Amino acid sequence: MIYYKQHPWRDIPKGKYKYVCILTVFALSNFFTFMYTTRLLPLLILSLVGNLAPFWTSVLGYFVNGDRVLYVEFGAMVFCFLCIVGMALTKSAENAPEAFTGYTYDQMGLGVCLAVLVTWFRAG
Repeated sequence: MIYYKQHPWRDIPKGKYKYVCILTVFALSNFFTFMYTTRLLPLLILSLVGNLAPFWTSVLGYFVNGDRVLYVEFGAMVFCFLCIVGMALTKSAENAPEAFTGYTYDQMGLGVCLAVLVTWFRAG
């Protein structure tokens, strides 16, 4: 902004303030929810569930912009989504990393739900 000599508020086109505010709310919600979710889930599961954002972006593109989604793409998205859900909700073994680190993840369901919420913020 310094290089182009622009002001962060005055140079926004009229009528676009609400979109900038919505983008700001989504970005802040994404950051704070992600930071809280790192306390509830192991990073492996958080990164697996966090990679669902392209799926939600495709769904939003279909409903908002009318983009085409082929049956093969839809089937692949459902299959990958089910695989991620299966990996995220499996129980850990007795010699899981929690036993070595001392951390227990008692709120795994809440953590996975918040991680999905993070992906919705990213897709939005």
